[in-house]
Amino acid sequence: MYAESDFQHVVSVKNLDSLQYIWLTAIGAVFFHALYSILKCRLAPKICSRLSKSSDSGAAPLSLVAEVSEKLVSIIYAIMCSVGSMVILWQARNDLLRGQSPILVPFTYFIMWYFVYDIYAMYDFYCLRMSPQGSFLEKAATFCRANAAIVTHHVVILVIGVPLCLVSGHILSLPCTLIIPCKPFLADVHVAQGHG
Repeated sequence: MYAESDFQHVVSVKNLDSLQYIWLTAIGAVFFHALYSILKCRLAPKICSRLSKSSDSGAAPLSLVAEVSEKLVSIIYAIMCSVGSMVILWQARNDLLRGQSPILVPFTYFIMWYFVYDIYAMYDFYCLRMSPQGSFLEKAATFCRANAAIVTHHVVILVIGVPLCLVSGHILSLPCTLIIPCKPFLADVHVAQGHG
């Protein structure tokens, strides 16, 4: 019925798609971490030195630099997600319930690393601001307890939202990617509780 060359063609195309998704994930990982590092080293200190009045030398505290860098990356991420979501919804505008978008799955592979990066950036800021004592595991446990809502938010999106988008590839999974805008509200709750 099918020639062996047809089967090999299907397998090679499937492997190529998997390789492309691995590259998208790797590019997303490098992008968010590199953006944070560049902002933390170059741009954020300039912004913070204008905002900081706590130091006689005019130098901003490292925790302020880390916080501004994390916020700037979050703003860039929010813009990317807003534009991406509008494009995805536009592509599925004829059937929002069952429609599919060709960029939903690749977009999800690229942006999913943001949640891992953001936990790292929040941990970095927490360590610079609070100067916790103990081993890495003790510091991480203290950080997770102090930031339970936002860490849970990130883990739930990584464990439930991302696989739902990747497995279904269906526009119905888009609300999982739209959970992202609740981060500022979680951050406000976190600050109001006196942790931030």
